Amino acid sequence: MIVHNPDNDKLMLDLINKVRAQHGKGPVQITDPLNKAALAQAQYQFEIKEMTHSSKFSKLSERFAASGATCNACAENVAMGQTSIDEVMRDWENSPGHLANLVGGYDNVGWAKVDKYWAQTFNKS
Repeated sequence: MIVHNPDNDKLMLDLINKVRAQHGKGPVQITDPLNKAALAQAQYQFEIKEMTHSSKFSKLSERFAASGATCNACAENVAMGQTSIDEVMRDWENSPGHLANLVGGYDNVGWAKVDKYWAQTFNKS
């Protein structure tokens, strides 16, 4: 299981910001509310044993609000089965929809992994 620690957060953030720079976008920063929103989604996926964007909340904005994050402009990436931050980032970068989120007009990011389920959350301040 991958947990939040300074090394993992730095690796995830460095990889995200590298992709963003390659597409002419500015860097994002990790925030606790977005980490909480990502953790809620990764945990939900683990509980139902399915990769999904759905959750107990009917809208992404409701999940963000429950975590203390805003959702004026927000997005989410989910994944399942990757064993490392490098692998999940490579998969997201090679998927047009996930790449669009990675390089979108966001300022902040959060991420989490529970068992084999990943989530990334993005918003604009």
